[in-house]
Amino acid sequence: MPAVIAIAISALALMISFITLLDRRRNDRRDLFLGMHERLIELELRHGREVLAVSVTSAQSVVELHSYQNNDYELACKALSMLDVAALYVERGYISRSLFVEEWGSVYSSLKGNVEWFIEGRELIDREHLTWTWPHFRVLADEISKLSPSAFPPALN
Repeated sequence: MPAVIAIAISALALMISFITLLDRRRNDRRDLFLGMHERLIELELRHGREVLAVSVTSAQSVVELHSYQNNDYELACKALSMLDVAALYVERGYISRSLFVEEWGSVYSSLKGNVEWFIEGRELIDREHLTWTWPHFRVLADEISKLSPSAFPPALN
């Protein structure tokens, strides 16, 4: 009889540990989403997304943007890099896909075409040293573009 009680207590402890592990994982994913969201709404990244949305109208506009003596080109690169990292987190399951798409899907959808022009413009600027084309952003934006527009609210960038 004492052996049965010991086994039952061990099984209960194992079950509680498993439930705690699942709860911790859910909380970690939530915290990571909130941290990513806070990072993405920083003023500098918002400005970079605005540059992508407003100033990037063709590949040639990216070449012109690069030639200006301000930092808009770099801010656009930085914003796009952060959106790429966020998409990587979604791809790897670190962040809930449905939650992220609900919150940020409209931004990816609205920037998709501009990002293609941005990449084409970067290739015109320096094809020889171009190694990073934000692949995770592109994959997630392609997936999102296939969703119904009513799946998320309008983009505010």
